[in-house]
Amino acid sequence: MRELEAAQAEHFARTDPLLPRTVSVPEGTSISAGLPGGGLVRGNAYRAVHGPRSMESLWHTRVTWEFSPLIGDSGAAGMHAVLAAFARWLGPMPDDQPRDETAVLLGWPSRDVAASAVLRRHGFTAGTVLAVRSAEGTGEVRAGSAAAVPAGTGSPRVAVRHASVTDIDALTALELTELRYSRAVLGRRMRAEAAELVDAALRDALDAGEPIFVAEDAGQVMGMARAGWTSPERNSSIAHRLPAGTWARVDTLSVAPEARGHGVGQRLMSVAHAELVTTGVRGSYLYYDTANPLSSVFWPRQGYRPLWTLWATSPDILFSTAE
Repeated sequence: MRELEAAQAEHFARTDPLLPRTVSVPEGTSISAGLPGGGLVRGNAYRAVHGPRSMESLWHTRVTWEFSPLIGDSGAAGMHAVLAAFARWLGPMPDDQPRDETAVLLGWPSRDVAASAVLRRHGFTAGTVLAVRSAEGTGEVRAGSAAAVPAGTGSPRVAVRHASVTDIDALTALELTELRYSRAVLGRRMRAEAAELVDAALRDALDAGEPIFVAEDAGQVMGMARAGWTSPERNSSIAHRLPAGTWARVDTLSVAPEARGHGVGQRLMSVAHAELVTTGVRGSYLYYDTANPLSSVFWPRQGYRPLWTLWATSPDILFSTAE
């Protein structure tokens, strides 16, 4: 186990210098597979259930199987072997379970293109990416100032400020707009409880003093960005994804449809980055869907680049690839 972890850490270091220097897979059911030339590879499988009262249910299927390979430096052969073993272990979907509410997820470094080919062979498609931005960006401005937005004729002057509870209706509407668009990109319906959950989450964030920025023109809110700080030591979702230290986290960026194309999102993130990424903060990170035609263009322009890709498939498709 430790030999596999050490070998995988060395492979990751060669693949991408921003990956953590140590490798440890999350807890779960251990699955092993033999290699043609001898030796073993492993992986852990974990089943998560996202009930109707959880925020995770707004972004995920009700049931997700998360698989974490531990293949050392065995490359494509090791990935193929452990995925085939996992497929046989998981099996096809039972007939009494909704197929559109169960997914299999696997996170792997985005720059490991050899593994990408094997994942596609086993029915996975690239879904969400965890993207990072260094702490070395310059030219940001502070909240509370106004600046002309570099767009075409009729571009408004946008001021960015911190949100308060009086903005809750506008914040909720904007976050639901972003959520609705994101789910449409993935071909999923909105959850009936989405508005209630989003409203409660935003109120909790404001009560906790988490940074939420709004962009407004003549008193009208045109966009919002919700963010915060965390670290792999405190946040299990990134515990195996980012190097140790404090990171700024971008949760949501949403611009009203009628205000898009006028630089509002860029203005919001310029202010947010200036306040979030200060001394002692290693950088910032966020998630976006590779299929989203807005996010996949916007975020690289703000200095973000993929670190991890979260691949997805269904139990039935995965099982069909087992040999």
